[in-house]
Amino acid sequence: MKEKKGKLFDKKLISRRAISLLPKYLRFKVIRNLLKVPKTLDLSFSFRIAQTKEDLEQAYRILHDSYVDAQFMKPHSSGMRILKYFLLPSTTTILVLHQEKVIGTMSIIRRTQLGLPMEKDFDLSEYLQNGAPCAEISSLAIDKNFVGNKGAVFLPICKFFNEFITQYMGINKVFIAVNPSMADFYECFLLFQKIKNKTIGHYQFANGAPAVGFYYDLSLARSEYQTIYGKREPEKNLHKYFFENKLPHFVFPNRLFNKSMDPIMSADMLRYFFIQKSDVIQSLTPEERAYLTNLYPPSIIQTLSFESSEQQKDLRDLRYFSAGNCTVKTIGRLFNDCQILDVSLYGLKIASPLLHDLQSNTKVHVFFPISPNQQIKLVGTIQWTENQHAEVGIKLQSSIPDLWKDYIGYIQNDFSELEPTTVLNQTITSNSSQ
Repeated sequence: MKEKKGKLFDKKLISRRAISLLPKYLRFKVIRNLLKVPKTLDLSFSFRIAQTKEDLEQAYRILHDSYVDAQFMKPHSSGMRILKYFLLPSTTTILVLHQEKVIGTMSIIRRTQLGLPMEKDFDLSEYLQNGAPCAEISSLAIDKNFVGNKGAVFLPICKFFNEFITQYMGINKVFIAVNPSMADFYECFLLFQKIKNKTIGHYQFANGAPAVGFYYDLSLARSEYQTIYGKREPEKNLHKYFFENKLPHFVFPNRLFNKSMDPIMSADMLRYFFIQKSDVIQSLTPEERAYLTNLYPPSIIQTLSFESSEQQKDLRDLRYFSAGNCTVKTIGRLFNDCQILDVSLYGLKIASPLLHDLQSNTKVHVFFPISPNQQIKLVGTIQWTENQHAEVGIKLQSSIPDLWKDYIGYIQNDFSELEPTTVLNQTITSNSSQ
């Protein structure tokens, strides 16, 4: 009997039902012994993040069809699944392409003031206490025409996700909600951990289907995969596959400075997906609309036809998501491994449980690597502290370094390309001269 192409493991020796009846430690041992990592992947496949309106439309259509087939949603007239979280410039959509056509997708939804989709049904509070940036893996779908290759495609997209989110988004902790039928796969193969063993019988985000919640700290992944898989032969060695193998199918962004988002939603795209093709904008709460005014330049926000009572923010108040470790120094104290959350021309927000006792107006020095070869020193004062999520707001002193202006300008230029008219660079120049 020939092995079917794209299968992750051989089912001919024992049925899935029989495996499920075994105790957990035996079940996982059997499942891992049946693992077969694909040796090669056809070069007609490629993996990258979405860059255009057409990319997103193909991804949203595949997601819609997959969710409808699985009864995770009802059919929508647009033929697309469009969520409010896709509005956020911090959300990244990963694509699987075959001969340059999108055949699979996954979204990385960074946690913001909108929360994570899971938080409507799962209590994640104990996992969010240190304030470090985190994200939810969501909206995973593969075109039904490639179901025969689903296994071969799924492992590479997991590998791409792992590399992208840690190296390009600076995020280590992730969450995911999966159907119970897939729970063993994520826990056994990918080493995710259950959220207090909690299963939701009616998960709102998937049309009331049951769901199991998981989390994972990717900073521990290399050592944990080494422990479980490190001594196994190549076809069963996920440590080697995820952390040593290089796939020429992957295309990652080129970056001058470190950043954690790749916004692509132009004014036209926002109108198309969230007004013309869905009622997302209409269904936002006033608080959610107001929050969006902190994330996009006014010229983009105005295209969404927000009510005049919702004040547009000045450009210098815009917050740009960032991520990475920094060091904070005060008189006689040094705080290492603090987490950058967001930045602006005049300030930044940092998370660290060690900073919660700093008083307002305390002078601080922040050392932040803005590229692999450049570290910047910023001087500012504590403006506020928020103990629940261990967050601290810092206002920079008036003499802002030119390198910081270059860094913020670099991030802002992502948005200048999305605006109806190019006004961003002029505003930066005006603000920088103040």
